Amino acid sequence: MPRPVRWASLAKGTRMKAKALGVVGLLLLSAAWVVVLRGLFLLPVSNSPELDLEAGPAFAINISVYLPALALSLLLLVALPVSVAAGRGAAVGAVAGLAVSVFALWVLTQHALLDYFPGLTAALSLATGLGIVGILAYLAAYALHPREEDADAEGMVALQDS
Repeated sequence: MPRPVRWASLAKGTRMKAKALGVVGLLLLSAAWVVVLRGLFLLPVSNSPELDLEAGPAFAINISVYLPALALSLLLLVALPVSVAAGRGAAVGAVAGLAVSVFALWVLTQHALLDYFPGLTAALSLATGLGIVGILAYLAAYALHPREEDADAEGMVALQDS
């Protein structure tokens, strides 16, 4: 006679895997955002005088790139820890990953900034890749996280089988 499946222990193991994937997503998105900020603030500038930003374009880049980067940093300081701490935080993490990836792709369209920072294209490409893999980790965590209604139905089946 086959042993009955213990749904509670199976759900607990799945819950732990979902939590681990959430932590992996958190680490990947944090790394992606660090790469974006490092590229924007710490990369060396071009030595070519014709690529130097003048007052008008520099002001426009400050408003259109650096200000949103700082605002997104504040949002990510809240969203990323919530994505791991909350039971259903995978959706928050996936949205945060989407925001990081879209921002990195959007900065890739700022040609004056890319000319001014020669290594920024590589940094933003890396950040976009890390962000996409982070989104996939959060989506896998969401798919693995047992739902309460599923756990209740599985508990009823286990009770009926015994």
